Formats: sequence, C-alpha cells, structure tokens
Amino acid sequence: MQNNQIQHDNNELKDYIIKSLPDNLTVLDTDGTILYVNDLWRIFASNNGLDPDMCSEGTNYLDVCDHAYGKNSEEAYVAANGIRDVITGKKDIFELEYPCHAPDKNRWYLMKVIPLNKRYPTPVLIYHLNITERKLSEIELQKKHEHIYKQNQIRKILTGTIPTLLKESPKDRRKIVVKQMLDMVENCMFHQNTSTLKSQQIDCKSSKFKYEDVNSNNVGYMSCEVMNQLGGDFSLESFDKEGLRFAVKGTGCPWGAEQAKSNPILCNLTKGIISRVITKVYNDAKVETLKTMGNGDKCCYFIIYK
Repeated sequence: MQNNQIQHDNNELKDYIIKSLPDNLTVLDTDGTILYVNDLWRIFASNNGLDPDMCSEGTNYLDVCDHAYGKNSEEAYVAANGIRDVITGKKDIFELEYPCHAPDKNRWYLMKVIPLNKRYPTPVLIYHLNITERKLSEIELQKKHEHIYKQNQIRKILTGTIPTLLKESPKDRRKIVVKQMLDMVENCMFHQNTSTLKSQQIDCKSSKFKYEDVNSNNVGYMSCEVMNQLGGDFSLESFDKEGLRFAVKGTGCPWGAEQAKSNPILCNLTKGIISRVITKVYNDAKVETLKTMGNGDKCCYFIIYK
C-alpha cells in the first residue's frame, strides 16, 4: 500500500513538472506512439489550424513525420531519423532547428529529443523551444556582417585600383576611369547590372536601395544613406535660400580620411555618387564641392543647386 502511494505521488510529481515546463512537449513510446502531451502542445496545435486530438495521445509521431509532404517536409524526415537514433541509443541526444512560420510572422523552433532511460529501445521526451528571437538576432547580425563585408570590398577595390589606374593613365583617360568606378558603385548599391560586380567577386545582395524608391521627398536623405552604406557618416542640411535645394555634410569618409588625402580623386567619387542619386530626380541639379577631407578639411560639404 505504501509503495503504491509512493508511486502515485511520484507520478503526480512528474506530471506537475512536465505541465509546468514552458515549452511544447510530448513523450513517445519506443515505436513512436505519443504517450503524453502537455497543455502547451495542444494549444500550439489548435492555434496553428490542427486538431489537437489528431496529434496527441495515440498518434504515431514517427508516422506523421515519415509521411510529411510539401514545405519543410525535409525537416520532418530528418526529425524522424533523429528520434529513432535516440530511441535505439545510436545518439545520446538529438537537436534540430527548423522554421515554423505563421501567416503573419516568421518563427523558428529548436526540437530536442532526450532518452527517458538508458535501456534501449527507450521512450523519449521531445520538446520544441521557440528560438525566434535568437534567430532574428542572428539574421540581423548576418545582414550587418554582409553589409560591412560589402563596404570593405568596394573600399578595397576603389582605394587599391584608382590610384594605380590614374597613375598609369593619360589625362583624357582619367575621366573614363572615374566614370567606370562610379558605374561599379551605382550598380552595386542599386542592384543594376551585376555581371561586372560578380567578376570582381562583389556580392551586392544586401543592398537595400532601388531607384524607383528615390523621389523628390527623400532624394537628399537617400544620397546621404548611400554614402553611409559605403561606410561614411553623411547627413542632410536644409536651406531656405533661393536657388539652393539642400546641402550634404560628411564627417566620416567612406574611403578613409588618410586614403582620401593620399588620393583626392576619391573625393570626386563621393561627389559623383551624390550627383547620380540627385539627377535621378532633378536632371538639371548641380552639385558643388565646398570642402573635402581629402583636401585637409574637417568635413566634406556639398551644396546642391536647382
């Protein structure tokens, strides 16, 4: 009688512990049949258009995974194999990260499978941990890494190529060189013709600019943002004086201040990039250079006229 009471108390304790865990979880028998699911499992199923009774006690989890089809079905097959490996003792533990996107938002989960004893085959505990916040952080970090990598690629090519080409080019050829460099930056920042960029191993997938997004309301801001994406620190200044549209001020050089001092032609690139963005809206606009860090000034300063 006392042993029965102890067993009863132990079962109640296990049930309490399982129900208190903040994740969707289930217990499978050695053949993959669901022995137990917690309330969060049922709620998750219901919220995602599933019948909780069809994916709860009595359902064979492995059969469901084996017969999955459509989007993300490959993850289901991998999951089934991983679960079997833990059941049979081939693996001590199995983990799988997988997407589970809802119509209104993206979500990711980590499935973890652990054995319930050391006698094989063994029942297993499976729980699904929501890792969306971590995954979104990883994606954002990857975007930043790609952005920095692209900046460095462009900067390396421009600062390394231009001085050599200009040094070896006659005067009438230098304008062509600068134009070619402007074309390269423009293509990269605005997803234009990427064949030349690929030949130079520049990946521009992370660029966020499109010319159709540039208009009279944001052209000044966009010209600054392009320079900032290249690694500069540029801001927009407005004017009320007749004939002036706005001014662009740069306190951080995208090419590196020392590089610009050594190769002032890089400042012409900055002006050219700003001009290209501006002329997408104002064909008759004129960009005048007042200050450049390449010439020893503390900042770059460009005025845009009507």
